[in-house]
Amino acid sequence: MTKKESNQTATQGGVKVLRVVNFSHPLSEVAVEQLGHPEIENVQVQIDLDAPVAPQIVDIVDGVETRLDGTVAGLAIVLPGMSEATAYLIAELHGRMGGFPNIVPLRRDDELGVFGVATEGVQSLDRVRRAARGRRR
Repeated sequence: MTKKESNQTATQGGVKVLRVVNFSHPLSEVAVEQLGHPEIENVQVQIDLDAPVAPQIVDIVDGVETRLDGTVAGLAIVLPGMSEATAYLIAELHGRMGGFPNIVPLRRDDELGVFGVATEGVQSLDRVRRAARGRRR
């Protein structure tokens, strides 16, 4: 990824990121730079697979300091790596926020050896949902 690509990534798709709630591993300096150095809240996600996942996600989200009621401008979410936790998290956030969140897709940059923001940049899941509604049959 070139420096020019790195600087453009944070706003591709029209999403300007001011605050990130990170439900994954700590972001690399490359990713933070690509996002324009937003405020970041790191949230630890430890899931007990011998217990129901949904209530654990509720507890995790209850512990987030950032307001998740749809009023925080420029909010983006880094999703956890576990698909089941991600599904419950998106449903929980949709319920609290009144819509789907913006997400920060991460990809490994083999040249740098770290994860950075994917080429497509921050994505609005609400925009994805609206587009899918147009494909209903």
